[in-house]
Amino acid sequence: MRRGLTLFLLVASVLALPARAADWPHLRGPHLDGRLTNVPWLARDGLQLEPVWNMPLGSGYSGIALSAGQAVTMFSDGESDYVMALDASTGVELWRYTIGKTYKGHDGSHDGPLSTPVIDEGAVYVLGPFGKLFALKLQDGSKIWSMSLAKTWNAPEPDYGFATTPLVEGSVLVVQVGATDGGSLAGLEKSTGRKLWSVGDGKVEYQSPVGMTLAGRRQVVAVMGKSVLGIDPSGGEALWQQDLGEKASTYSAHVIPVDGDRFLVRVGAESMMFQVVHRDGKLVVEERFRTREFGGSYFAPVFREGYLYGFKGQFLTCVDAASGERVWKSRPPGGNGLIVLDDRLVIFGADGNLVLAEASPEGYREISRRKILERSGYTWPSFADGKVFLRNLDAIASVAIVKASKIATAEVPVHESQPRTAFERWVRGVQASPDREARVQQFLQEHSRFPLMEEGFVHFIYVGEVEDVALQATMMPSGRAESLHRIEGTNFHFRTYELGKKGRIDYRFQIDFEDWVTDPGNPRKVPAPWDDTGFSELSLSGDPAPAFLADPSGARGRLKTLPFASKILENERELSIYLPADYDDGDARYPLLLIAEGDQWMEKGLLVNALDNLLAGGATPLIAVFIPRSGTWWREGGGSSSLAFARMLAEELVPAVERQVRSLGTAEGRAVMGMGGHAASVAYAVLRYGDVFGKAALQSVILGDPTSGPILEAIRAHRSNPTLYLSWNRFEDIDAEQGWDSRRDSRMLAEALVKGGYRFDGGELADSYGWGGWRSHTDEILSSLFPVK
Repeated sequence: MRRGLTLFLLVASVLALPARAADWPHLRGPHLDGRLTNVPWLARDGLQLEPVWNMPLGSGYSGIALSAGQAVTMFSDGESDYVMALDASTGVELWRYTIGKTYKGHDGSHDGPLSTPVIDEGAVYVLGPFGKLFALKLQDGSKIWSMSLAKTWNAPEPDYGFATTPLVEGSVLVVQVGATDGGSLAGLEKSTGRKLWSVGDGKVEYQSPVGMTLAGRRQVVAVMGKSVLGIDPSGGEALWQQDLGEKASTYSAHVIPVDGDRFLVRVGAESMMFQVVHRDGKLVVEERFRTREFGGSYFAPVFREGYLYGFKGQFLTCVDAASGERVWKSRPPGGNGLIVLDDRLVIFGADGNLVLAEASPEGYREISRRKILERSGYTWPSFADGKVFLRNLDAIASVAIVKASKIATAEVPVHESQPRTAFERWVRGVQASPDREARVQQFLQEHSRFPLMEEGFVHFIYVGEVEDVALQATMMPSGRAESLHRIEGTNFHFRTYELGKKGRIDYRFQIDFEDWVTDPGNPRKVPAPWDDTGFSELSLSGDPAPAFLADPSGARGRLKTLPFASKILENERELSIYLPADYDDGDARYPLLLIAEGDQWMEKGLLVNALDNLLAGGATPLIAVFIPRSGTWWREGGGSSSLAFARMLAEELVPAVERQVRSLGTAEGRAVMGMGGHAASVAYAVLRYGDVFGKAALQSVILGDPTSGPILEAIRAHRSNPTLYLSWNRFEDIDAEQGWDSRRDSRMLAEALVKGGYRFDGGELADSYGWGGWRSHTDEILSSLFPVK
């Protein structure tokens, strides 16, 4: 099938290179270690990346296996999951096999298969997300045999579906089944699927077995439970077992072959180097070191000539494989997965870029870069026949490594181009000065508060002796940070942005790729949504922080606690109930406001302060119920438990609270409030349970599959006409790599409401995603929901 296919033809006479390795039959390559050593032509100078073909592909996390000129992967079209083979040279579809119904993404994941096909001797071995294991003919995709891990082995389905990639060792197909009673790891006859052996009791989530030779003996190394084991692949005999510790995060563990008798196990934020040795006639495992230099990434590092190359978060990192010490770290090219081809790193970088760089302990040096896809993905690159193969959740592509046909011209950085502001002219003057440090010190004596603002430009400044300092700010994509420029010969770092004169920015600095710090030159701070470091706050118009967030000087309400157990959600939590200052002075009844993520609103949103100050200033007195996050709050807030959370609010929490307080007891007297994913759950609650809730406040909505359909259906049903406050910000939480965009989702909900005949207050604000923005509009929310009569 050629639908959507874009084919780029290469001029062979100009771009021809020597013969290439032909196969990449496993997620981690032919040797299961993410590298090839038989491509010496890559060592030459003057290489570039040239797209060959690119085509749309449905969602899925599956990697690309390559053999006999075919590229095999898995994907979903939204209805079914498939295995598909493409002609590796053209991208033309050769065959597809239906695995079954689509595995639906949930709680932050996306639709589609998770495992990667494995190719061996003309057969393709595939594990579907519901646990069905297939053997197919590579030639035409016809079935050889199949079995169900769930039915045959009674294997429990992992939280996000079966994801392990099978392993072929000779005539044995090794699969991490994850069953108890000795069925954690199994060896099957690869030609029939017949069980040969099984071993272990450890739970399996997102681990895959790896074959390697250690201490002279071929074995399968696999993480099971809190241990890593070496298994004889022919008979299933356990050769050794090494405990990883009770605190080891083995949920998504990787085993990485290194050299000789060594291997690395990456478990969560920590990686452990082990060596297998002979002692007293037995194989014994000895730990060599531990390092935290490869945490915060889905992808395993790759070893080459004494060094490990991988990612810590988004930072490309080189580690000494003898000691575990970091050698260097680089902010570019960002991204996730990489492979090593001789002395070249092939990296699926940030924003859909493919990057070719040197694999050297001397530091990061980029050779070539090309934007191939619209965004990055969750799979390693694959390589065969001189071409790199990439995929993300939307598309698949092939890219040739070829002789450079022209020399690229580098863009001139903004800070080196024509000055636009007085500050930039000052920078040029310092750069031209024979005494740069003196000029910087004079500047610092004249300016004690940062950032500097002039005519819509903001100059972020950091002074200190650091290797690298980067800025993270709410006008950037989520999780991204951009390096500041340094005036050579000084400790003065800066970066300029044109942001206008209206709105508010939250920002912070990252020092030497590790520590987050607020701006020492800015006294205004706000909490971060996701950690305890906090952000510095900048008002582009110069407005002060809202006075209603300060500690009250007048009468204060009081808080009472109420233990609450939900049968619907099968969990418990302790509610905090705010009673206004005059509550105990009479028998009056009050409106009721339920607040999702109430513990965060109390601590970071300063909502108790706001209620005290605003009520003292004449706002409508009310009772506020702070509902704390549960242990699975991400499922309740826009995830798989969202609809159950809304039902819990209406059917369990409201009756429990109203037995304890004097509320109005009417739908018009009840409001519910949430932001982010919880805003979606709250939206469903007010639209579906209009007889319970007559009002809602929604901020920075993040919609997910579990909520978007039911919300739209409830809008169409139009059971009630609630009072709504819906707002989002100029700078919202947007991450194209992960696929979320709260500005897009908020606008989508706003358009659906308007089309459905609803009205709402709020709209797009000149503000930023996060606590600084959310809490600054508390006064607007309360006056919208409970106007003073």
